[in-house]
Amino acid sequence: MRCVMWTRTCATCPADCGECPMTAGVKTAIGLPVIVVFISFTFIAVWFRYQKQKMFWDESWVIDFSEIKQDQLARTTMGSIMSVPNANSDSNASCVTALSSCTGGPNAPRKQLFTHTGIYDGRTVAIKRIQTKTFSLTKTIRREVKQIRELDHPNLCKFFGGCVEVPNVAIITEYCPKGSLNDVLLNEEIPLNWGFRFSFATDIARGMSYLHHHRICHGRLKSPNCVIDDRWVCKITDFCLPTYRIEDLAEGPNTYQQRLREVYMPPEAQTSSLEPTLQWDVFR
Repeated sequence: MRCVMWTRTCATCPADCGECPMTAGVKTAIGLPVIVVFISFTFIAVWFRYQKQKMFWDESWVIDFSEIKQDQLARTTMGSIMSVPNANSDSNASCVTALSSCTGGPNAPRKQLFTHTGIYDGRTVAIKRIQTKTFSLTKTIRREVKQIRELDHPNLCKFFGGCVEVPNVAIITEYCPKGSLNDVLLNEEIPLNWGFRFSFATDIARGMSYLHHHRICHGRLKSPNCVIDDRWVCKITDFCLPTYRIEDLAEGPNTYQQRLREVYMPPEAQTSSLEPTLQWDVFR
């Protein structure tokens, strides 16, 4: 009696089914593609893992600080400065203007260079100096660098590399010549309509949405950390690399910096030492 039930197989009914009717050639034709697909999948998985490990240990992003030319002309024509209130002033507000438009008399507020720039590989770059006495490329820092190198968005400042030799430890990023958003908004010589302001807000939202999509918290989002390029596109900077950015300064933040930090900090973080979260970025 032949097996007519769909639940029956040769294993459960060997007497009725008999030998498998497929020839050796048919079995080979079916099994060979399956083996090839399995081997290809395994090879691709191993290759991707190798590429990730290769990028982790890759040091092509390391920049020799001596290769960065300190172009004084660029620093005086394109750099931006921040006017910090005098010590005897009770105001915590800052007056920020573009360097090319600043003129000051004896009673003008004290001015400090806000963005350090240099020439690297034929282009102007922003230099973030890290004040530290010791520095080593730990696995944590390598992991942070690998993470930021994988990011690519038009509203994020591009990471070019970093200097790792003390005392010239620095982070080298894309330079935006219009200065920070703080510079632009408080510069009375730049008339901005609400169309421009809405465009800046949209650019920031797009950049932050990209970071949050990759589960990355900025933690220090504020107008000085949003910069404007020569096409008036707002870009976010000073993100990622939390361990790389740690400084070992003996002096803490000054009154102005502390007040600025409190203004942008969410209420629940005012009296705690919690790690920054995505919700903090939304509050800012």
